[in-house]
Amino acid sequence: SDEMNKNLSAWLGEIKKSDSEGRVSFFNALSAGLAHYLIALLESEVLTGADSHILIAAQYPMTEALDLLDLIFSFPSAAEGLYNRTKKQLRFENVEGGLLSPFAITDGVTNHMKKLGLDLFSAILQSLDRPTLLPFGKDIVKLAYKSLLTSCGSTLRHALDPA
Repeated sequence: SDEMNKNLSAWLGEIKKSDSEGRVSFFNALSAGLAHYLIALLESEVLTGADSHILIAAQYPMTEALDLLDLIFSFPSAAEGLYNRTKKQLRFENVEGGLLSPFAITDGVTNHMKKLGLDLFSAILQSLDRPTLLPFGKDIVKLAYKSLLTSCGSTLRHALDPA
């Protein structure tokens, strides 16, 4: 809607006025809020409700949730690649059309995103019952493996994946 676009433009304008550290804080706060919202939706207190009415049936978009986790777990590698491909003198400049520099992304955002992804992954695995997760077992194992690969140094990465 026009109202939402107007508010979004005003919000982005405020972010653009701040320095790099402020932009990282804005981004981290927004991503943390969204992740905590998704985690809260998975908690049993939300599903049973305050009036003790038990939820009879619900559908969780598991494929989309796993796709989101895949993007989150790929974020550190993508950020590191962007940082390494950027010339040294340009690493502190904002990416064209973006709000953050390669250094700000690598230094201030990647670990935060990784932690949020692990929190969300854990919440999904704890909240959903085994029959719901069983058809997605292969994808879940791939995500756990990807998470491990992006969490370790190059020596362990080479031991896990010698190719």
